[in-house]
Amino acid sequence: MIFEHVAYHPDKDLLQAMDNFMRRMRKHDWVAFRDHDTMFCNNDWWTRIRNAIQQKESSGIYTGWTNRVNCEWQVDQESPNEDNFQEHWDYDFFRKEKKLIDRTDEEQVFSGFLMVIQKAQWLKIRPFLKSKMLGMDNEIHHACRELGLRIYQADIYLYHRYRWGVKEDKYHLKQ
Repeated sequence: MIFEHVAYHPDKDLLQAMDNFMRRMRKHDWVAFRDHDTMFCNNDWWTRIRNAIQQKESSGIYTGWTNRVNCEWQVDQESPNEDNFQEHWDYDFFRKEKKLIDRTDEEQVFSGFLMVIQKAQWLKIRPFLKSKMLGMDNEIHHACRELGLRIYQADIYLYHRYRWGVKEDKYHLKQ
């Protein structure tokens, strides 16, 4: 099974929130964790995730494409540069399909706006994670490398509000 989840914890302990959700999963279940300020821009996001998993089932984690995030290789350079969701929906509908790309050895580690991971892999990666919020996605990338797990970027596009376009804004992390 593939589940989609936006992890939340009142004390900003994202790691605890993810652990709590993963405890409910069976060993072979997959979870698409996504940031609260993202939205899938298509009706077939689940099918796209399933197709990526079927291509490289033994991977560690999958991520996707977005309009804005700190990790440059996750940004779809042709995506709309505005916050009209309809524009992003239309863009994803008409854009050319992207191939599955192995990003494990990228110098820049991924951003966790979308992380699709199987519980069995989570249990391998989990001991490497120390951050509760910021930086956990970086730790996951490094853990995958150390464990020999692959990181793939799949043909999944999400609109990302991402700090209302102001990368330096961290107000939402302090509330």
